[in-house]
Amino acid sequence: MAAQRIIILGAGRFGTYLGSKLSEYGCDVLLADHDSNRVKELAEDGFHVLEADVEDEDALKELGVAEADAVVVCIGENMQGSILATLALKELKAKKSLPAPRTQNMRRSSKKSAPTWLFCPRATWPIA
Repeated sequence: MAAQRIIILGAGRFGTYLGSKLSEYGCDVLLADHDSNRVKELAEDGFHVLEADVEDEDALKELGVAEADAVVVCIGENMQGSILATLALKELKAKKSLPAPRTQNMRRSSKKSAPTWLFCPRATWPIA
């Protein structure tokens, strides 16, 4: 069986931690972040990482989000960016989109952007 292909949008602490754990479980993980210094640092540490504006649909297409088994949105501080990325994933017909909201407000907004799942560090709920 082929490894699950997971794309993580946002390579901060949580996105990087999640990526390293999924890699340990045998997943093919790609991290994407807008910060070129962070991308360089993670590449030097052995991560498969690309610089991309994850709010931009064209950039998401280039990352291959429609072909990925799942895309996790780990944009922590930027609620607008998280919502825009989640909406773009829906538009691009990503198989599974999983926003990882950090606050209650982000959680409410994420639910309204109609993801497949809502991923929280303490629990994961399917969105009906």
